[in-house]
Amino acid sequence: MTNLSHEDSHWALMSAMNLLADKVPHIKPSLEVLALRFNMAHKCHSTGRDYQCEDTVTMDRLMAELSAVTNDSQQRGHYLEDDLDNIIDIITGLSETLSNAKHCVSVAAIQKDGYHMMELIAKYYQMETRWIIHSCLLLLIEIICRLNPQAILEFLYSELPQELVAEMQQHHNDDARFLLVSKTLGIIFMRAKPSPHKLSLAMDLHFFIWLLGMIENLAEVSRDSDVEVVVALVCAYHLQHQGTSQNPVTEALKMAQGHTLIESALMFLSKHEDPTSVLNSGIQPKCNSVILLLTHMYDHPDTSDLLYTNDVEALIGIFEEYLRDLGRDDPVRVEMLGLVENFMRNYPDTVSFRMAISSRLGPLLVTIREEKGPVGEIAARILDDNIILFDDV
Repeated sequence: MTNLSHEDSHWALMSAMNLLADKVPHIKPSLEVLALRFNMAHKCHSTGRDYQCEDTVTMDRLMAELSAVTNDSQQRGHYLEDDLDNIIDIITGLSETLSNAKHCVSVAAIQKDGYHMMELIAKYYQMETRWIIHSCLLLLIEIICRLNPQAILEFLYSELPQELVAEMQQHHNDDARFLLVSKTLGIIFMRAKPSPHKLSLAMDLHFFIWLLGMIENLAEVSRDSDVEVVVALVCAYHLQHQGTSQNPVTEALKMAQGHTLIESALMFLSKHEDPTSVLNSGIQPKCNSVILLLTHMYDHPDTSDLLYTNDVEALIGIFEEYLRDLGRDDPVRVEMLGLVENFMRNYPDTVSFRMAISSRLGPLLVTIREEKGPVGEIAARILDDNIILFDDV
């Protein structure tokens, strides 16, 4: 029997996992998590032992102490009177050490024992109810996710997101709690991976109708920065819906409209910013989250007329600016053309904006039509499908 090298074994296993994912699609998300773990382990064989230093020893000690607290039966249902300061010291100690240690040391600590740190934190968060400890854990989770994006998937497929959803709903009157939980939950969706089924049951149509209402309430009392945090959560969650899968966000828009959500998203788009940047996750989204949201909004007649007239005028101006200024190699250009195509197809009153559409978009589309590839093809379709609007171009 031939002994395979470490490199050959790696690629053989990856090929087998890809084949299995093709044959059994419903387990593909779980296999992707395993593959990412394996790839990172392949790139960095160390589990922390190669980085034996004071920070490694400190994190090992703190993790052991956190594990002891998590597995202490006395913590379930009633708390030791003098345990609070000690637990806070453990969690803040982990946060500070991870933040200040060499990057390779922190990454190795996070990856250690198959990402055991993530499992333990999620387990303790589920067991603990005191907000002062939850707030410390949320900051630790954000630090971990920024240091190692793979940790985001570990948290996504843990029990943590369901706990965060429940906490948002139970404590929505506690502003600081609601917003910090919202921000952390948003970060967990930044990898744009499909939510596990158990989470989709919690973040369903009713949840997003409620969340749209929360955004409206925040806007009514002029809490614009808080609105942006919740809008960022919605846009981050929506990143996973890049195909035609069931989409609770757009379904909620059909019933609750969500004018503030859309207006806030348009403001970000006009500034060439993405709402998810508010989360400070350190991850660049795979596509522009606002363009994706608006593209799906204009997929359906029931959500194609949510914008007020002045917002439609602003949107046409944004179309013009992006198509005029974006370079040929910018992927956002294709995304924007897809949005323009959906807008032209489903917005119910393009005739009222005929002059603006023709004069501002027509010449640009004619020029873009000459380009080879998807960009030129989309531009050609827009012009051909809307001859009445562009007959004078």
